[in-house]
Amino acid sequence: GKEVILIVGSCRSIQYMNYFSEWNDENNNRFTICFLDPFNWNFDLQDNRTNFEEVINGLEKNDSIISLLKNTDICIHEYYGNYGMFSFNKEAEKNIYRFGLNPKVDVCIPNYNDVFVLFGDIVTFDVEMRKKAMQDYNVLGKLSEETQHEIFELSQRNLNKFYDICLKSDFPEMKDFFQNNMKEKRMFWTYNHISKEFSYFIFVRLLKRFLGID
Repeated sequence: GKEVILIVGSCRSIQYMNYFSEWNDENNNRFTICFLDPFNWNFDLQDNRTNFEEVINGLEKNDSIISLLKNTDICIHEYYGNYGMFSFNKEAEKNIYRFGLNPKVDVCIPNYNDVFVLFGDIVTFDVEMRKKAMQDYNVLGKLSEETQHEIFELSQRNLNKFYDICLKSDFPEMKDFFQNNMKEKRMFWTYNHISKEFSYFIFVRLLKRFLGID
């Protein structure tokens, strides 16, 4: 289509690309949909790790990427604060806008990244909390009330960090939606991967609020 949508985000954002693709198929291909995941440049085509900073710096002269940025009409993105030319922080020395991105519509979606709220995730990835849990089981055969309380408090702090991200995005209402539904609906599959309940809530509002599509 004539209007170019650029989605910049992690694998979480692929859901939005799929929603737009389905909408496009049903509406005469209004959009050309492009997707960039900056993290992918951590690996080469043979799945070997790269010097990420060196690779990203090299992309600053990539004609295809620069052309894509300059021709983007609608940009939908997670927030990248320190990612070289893909940073969305306009105050950064290098940011995506300085390399030609100037869309008519610029939308920041909430980034659900490393949000450790479940017991299993916390004791897996928080070294100190795992140590306390192991000590409890070794001595008591169960978690102490003190450790349970600490895990709960840590879970709440991690949730609050995510809620702050929601409030800084273009969808602050996601905070209340997530908070009110996370115990009844599956809002995420892992600490990094969201569910349809999450992404579709964003998508329908994105269409109506920013693109005028009901």
